[in-house]
Amino acid sequence: MDREPSPARADFKFAVPLVPRFSETDANHHINDISYFTYMSEGRNGYFAHLGFFDYPWCRPGKPTHFSVHLSCDYRSQLVLGHKIEACARVVRLGRTSIEMTLGVFEAETGRAAATGRTVCIHWDPAQGGAAPITPQMRAAMEQLEGRDLTGASGAPPATAPPEGRFPLKLPVRVRFAETDSNGHVNDLRYFDYFSDARNQYFEVLERHGDTQADRNPYRFLTAHLACDYKAQLSYRDMLECKARMARLGRSSAEMEFALVRRRDKVLAATGRGPPPAGLPPGRGRLRAPPRAGEVAAAPLGRRR
Repeated sequence: MDREPSPARADFKFAVPLVPRFSETDANHHINDISYFTYMSEGRNGYFAHLGFFDYPWCRPGKPTHFSVHLSCDYRSQLVLGHKIEACARVVRLGRTSIEMTLGVFEAETGRAAATGRTVCIHWDPAQGGAAPITPQMRAAMEQLEGRDLTGASGAPPATAPPEGRFPLKLPVRVRFAETDSNGHVNDLRYFDYFSDARNQYFEVLERHGDTQADRNPYRFLTAHLACDYKAQLSYRDMLECKARMARLGRSSAEMEFALVRRRDKVLAATGRGPPPAGLPPGRGRLRAPPRAGEVAAAPLGRRR
């Protein structure tokens, strides 16, 4: 998969210093790939707080806020415990109600890029009943910080079409209270947890069906990219179905597709995309789709990793 060139640390005028926590590591002895979204979120929210937007903290009931409609991450290098990092953010385009941003996670001492990302947020004002125009004051503050006109400066990521066709892996999920935030719905970062669980379950299925690559270690894959397009908000106790399938196989890479559906009304809540394995050693087994006959029974999701 072709990726855009990585922006440098010097390309960002705003940063939040962070120190990764032990709880953000995983059994592969590095910072878990989902934790990078937490860092990028800190950079994004810190940017808005720095400019005084949304009566920060903006999560007070009835106050203006922002909702994500797209969030993606390109992984550039691994982080381990002990690295001090900077979560950076910059605005690249302003629409009428939308804010498009580039995000970055950099090692503080060296400036090495650990990850870069992109997000599109909608300015949301409950008093106006939904999406609201970005105020002249907000627009002026962002353009002053960035030092340029932001109207039409970049194109937003293309919207993904609703997924079609068969998904061999379907994972039941029940939203827990801890996955909600002060805006009253499931936090946008938790969608990546659902995708990650479905991805890992997919490779567990391969292991059960004798795949030699998965049998050696179904989790020792390096994630190169993850993206989510948000379609609908989710709430506490919603019952979901997270679907996963292999979309494309290369010689040493693979790309997966995800779909998150609310079960009670079949509403598509989000779609996702990302290649889980990068740099798999050739000649040591191969990745296969699970058997078609009878589909695959994924175990109900309890306490997630």
